[in-house]
Amino acid sequence: MSALQGKTIIVTRASHQAASMLFALEELGATALHSPAIAIETTPGFQEELESHGCLENFDWLMVTSQNGVKALAECGYPTRDSLEPSCAVVGPKTEQALMFLGYNVQVTANPAHSAELLAEMAKQPLNDKRVLLLQGNQAPTSLAEGLRALGAEVICLEAYRTVAGSCQKLAEFVDQAEAVLFTSGTTARYSLEALANDPRQERFKKLKVFSIGPKTTCVLNALGFVEVVEAQVHTMDGLIAAVTHHYQSGSKNSVVGRDHDK
Repeated sequence: MSALQGKTIIVTRASHQAASMLFALEELGATALHSPAIAIETTPGFQEELESHGCLENFDWLMVTSQNGVKALAECGYPTRDSLEPSCAVVGPKTEQALMFLGYNVQVTANPAHSAELLAEMAKQPLNDKRVLLLQGNQAPTSLAEGLRALGAEVICLEAYRTVAGSCQKLAEFVDQAEAVLFTSGTTARYSLEALANDPRQERFKKLKVFSIGPKTTCVLNALGFVEVVEAQVHTMDGLIAAVTHHYQSGSKNSVVGRDHDK
């Protein structure tokens, strides 16, 4: 029998990000129900703001914190065209792969995929008086930009993309079918609850088995009143799937399956 045979699990990731997770759960025998709680869109006016700062070669470093930032670059017609591109630094191997697919050479990759790790890596670089273009989302903390400035860099921080509420059209129906739900961010949890704001099934939703990708998400889940939260030991998508598998294979009743460092 497959590890998750007979389990019905809700996945709340954005539509363009959910395919691999849905596939992995189904390969393990689960019935995966997709209710995209969020959508990611390129920030209106991003291209104009980017162009107002001149060409990318006017910067010493291009820093991108997620694949969504790479997608925004691509939508604005910014694959690399010549050897005048800036040095590139990214958060996570997947962002590295996406940026390299556009033709950029990546010199620094934060792995584990956290902004704090990228800042630690950039502290090893000579940044004094270097011009840095930092592309982030609308919900990104200011700590990375502030840290880079403390290292002597001149930082232009642009909002490349933003997170908005997803469709969640079938979420209420899914709550009646599922026994568990996966959250990859606190935002997906908040928007999911908002989608059920006028539905009595919201309380049942909070009592489903909840799998969290990491401590920050777990903190939000606890604050929102979710009853039973299982936290992944490794704070990646693969780590989240591993947490689900481990939980059901072991019959664990622990509220947290291991902890790693803060995201």
